[in-house]
Amino acid sequence: METPCREEYLSVCRRLRPLLLILAVTLLLLPPLPGESRGGEVTLTWNPPLNADGSPFTGISGYRLHLGRGSGSYSASIDVGSATTYSLSNLTDGVTYYFAVTDYDSAGNESGYSNEVSRSLAPSSLPTGASGLPVMLLESGRGYPLVMDAYSDPATRSGDTIMAQAGALTEVLRLARPLEITLRGGYDEAYVSTSGLTLLQGVVVENGALTVDGLCIR
Repeated sequence: METPCREEYLSVCRRLRPLLLILAVTLLLLPPLPGESRGGEVTLTWNPPLNADGSPFTGISGYRLHLGRGSGSYSASIDVGSATTYSLSNLTDGVTYYFAVTDYDSAGNESGYSNEVSRSLAPSSLPTGASGLPVMLLESGRGYPLVMDAYSDPATRSGDTIMAQAGALTEVLRLARPLEITLRGGYDEAYVSTSGLTLLQGVVVENGALTVDGLCIR
């Protein structure tokens, strides 16, 4: 049976009980912020830490939601009190956001970060440049006939996200540039929601790094 945490060991005990963060996203057309064209809404839900016997872990006064545009680099924090669900609105389309949660006690001691989740906000309407094409670069909204075309475009930079529609693409993706790219597949024709998987004939990473989601490699 687990011994209850004493106050002086509270922060140590809390670190042994990481938060589990769950992400659900709904893209909406919301009133834009100054200088931004569209906004997305992201709803995050997390599970409070539990003791080993499954009972609620006491001593938590509230939670802070952290977000930023780089993995592990959070530029903003929001104190959400005791809530375990929070919605953010007016986020910028075409940007990947990263989220994590911490908890704190009445003395202000704060836990380490929960697991990180991320979401790339697709445009709420299909850019003209991507209309009718099965691949799109999220950051520019430009369309391409092949994933390799998007990757090879000089305008594609490290940290960008390539989006591909669901279905089979008869190509082998060969990555030779020193870029860190995210490839997300399975999108519908409007690049708003996922409806399956994108099939590639092969992927060869010679340089850089690739993060994939919704992709099947034959």
